[in-house]
Amino acid sequence: MSVEHGDPGFDAAAIGRRVRQVRQAKGMSLRELGAKAGLSYGSLAQVERGLSSLAHTYVLEGEPVATVNGVDHLLGPGESVHLRSSIPHSIRNDRTATVTVVSVLTPRLS
Repeated sequence: MSVEHGDPGFDAAAIGRRVRQVRQAKGMSLRELGAKAGLSYGSLAQVERGLSSLAHTYVLEGEPVATVNGVDHLLGPGESVHLRSSIPHSIRNDRTATVTVVSVLTPRLS
């Protein structure tokens, strides 16, 4: 299902609140998450306020597999994936160890 900005099912503010919730649960500041994810403090602040969008997954622990356009990429802690949300992609855990990622995937805001 595709949800576009402006559709009743898209709530940028709710997405931003969830990003803030996860970040705070991990005890991270905006600057810390931004540095780890390769994003600016300002960009993340805008996402948390529901003013901007991005597609970004950052690995905190474990080794997930990111499949992008049918190609698998093994990721490790500190690595990230940043792509257009319209590109076919998925993240999975093929191992028995726990994987923890911060993943933000939102439609492009107009």
